[in-house]
Amino acid sequence: MRVPGIQAGQARLPRSRRKAAKRERVIESLRRSIVSGAYQPGHRIPIQTALAKRFRVSGVTLQRVLDRLVEEGFLRTRGRSGTEVVEHPPHLSHYALLFPFDPASTPLWSRFYTALVNEAINVEQQAPRRIFPFYGIDFPVDTRDYHLAVELARDHRIAGLIFASSPHNLVESPLMQQADIPRVAIMNCPAFPKVPAVVFEGRSFIEKALDYLRRRGRRRVAVITMPRAFDLTEENFAAAARRAGLETKPHWRLLLSAWAAEGAHNCVRLLMDAGTDRRPDGLIVGDDNLVEHVVSGLMTDRLRIGKDLDVVAHCNFPWAGSSALPLKRLGYDARQALEACFALVDCQRQGRKPPPEIKLPALFEDELPTRTPPPWPLPAPTYREQALRAKIK
Repeated sequence: MRVPGIQAGQARLPRSRRKAAKRERVIESLRRSIVSGAYQPGHRIPIQTALAKRFRVSGVTLQRVLDRLVEEGFLRTRGRSGTEVVEHPPHLSHYALLFPFDPASTPLWSRFYTALVNEAINVEQQAPRRIFPFYGIDFPVDTRDYHLAVELARDHRIAGLIFASSPHNLVESPLMQQADIPRVAIMNCPAFPKVPAVVFEGRSFIEKALDYLRRRGRRRVAVITMPRAFDLTEENFAAAARRAGLETKPHWRLLLSAWAAEGAHNCVRLLMDAGTDRRPDGLIVGDDNLVEHVVSGLMTDRLRIGKDLDVVAHCNFPWAGSSALPLKRLGYDARQALEACFALVDCQRQGRKPPPEIKLPALFEDELPTRTPPPWPLPAPTYREQALRAKIK
């Protein structure tokens, strides 16, 4: 992971603690002036002699201070024109995307996380934002990514923290305790007073999947998913199926953990082992980590999708992947989720009160939105913010 200003094996010239502490105070003071808006993006900072006199440091020390802020991404040098704040400094355009797991060390890593990482890369190619992923962020921990995220937040070198899941294990961490850093989490519901949530509407997923199967002429429906997906309790699913005029049975609701995703192959074979008039003719796969195993089981039994059975499969768009069978894809847009996170972080950073949550509905592939401004309402800019924007322009 490359983050401006933090590099592996970065060398520091030896200095006494006193001189080093003074240099850090000057760095912190100038950084704070940029973050507070005293030095606006694109504006030139005072000349070096004036700054050296103001902070009572030598020209050499001040140069090292400026070099550090250039390295961190706050400043850029313009030769004889002096030094100025960059157009998109890190406290306005850099975001930390925090994942609880490391994909290299656990099967709990999900395809949703992969979709977020992929879309973060796409966002960087199309907008003046930079998104830095951090892996294995849990608490208490002792990983390089965790300490790096804490350092960036402490030094205001990121616009905000985006948690890819509920940060319930981080309540005592500086990542949750620091008062002046915006936060947002992708989680089932608002769970923390000062952390707005981006929520995937599970009810819309179930209702749209059931409605599609009903319109396809299906009468008996089963679901295979992971625990806690879309609040798919037996009672909720059975009630939704009844509202759609479909039959279901308790043993047609199959739950598999992430550790046992491969078991979906045999589970779906058992599910379809009954006679054609006693087995489901509609199937909902509620987690895309199970899809390939379900498809493998259906192909083994030579079931014909569209004739013997219709399948609605969860997907994290636009990273649907390929399938050997014609599944109906239904899920959520990873880009839309990130845009909602940006909106909530920026709302906090601009001093406005964000809504406690932004709900994202489930979408079929042909319903994916074009890249237009997000559809959710946010508080209007204050008069002070409008005046500040006009001044910057």
